[in-house]
Amino acid sequence: MENSHAQKQLSFIEILLILIIIALAIGIGVVLFGDSSQEIPQNSQLEVGEVEIDLDDGEQEGTLEVR
Repeated sequence: MENSHAQKQLSFIEILLILIIIALAIGIGVVLFGDSSQEIPQNSQLEVGEVEIDLDDGEQEGTLEVR
């Protein structure tokens, strides 16, 4: 009886280790080969536009124009 219980415990630990290794592999893959489309290419230029904010006196609402 004790031998089969030890066998089950060992397989449970092995399953946990395999899951941890898979999780680490996925994490490393996401870090190394993650979505790099959000990065700005080095040769691109950013244009700075004018921002105009008009706030009417006494009112909470205003307008924001970006050109």
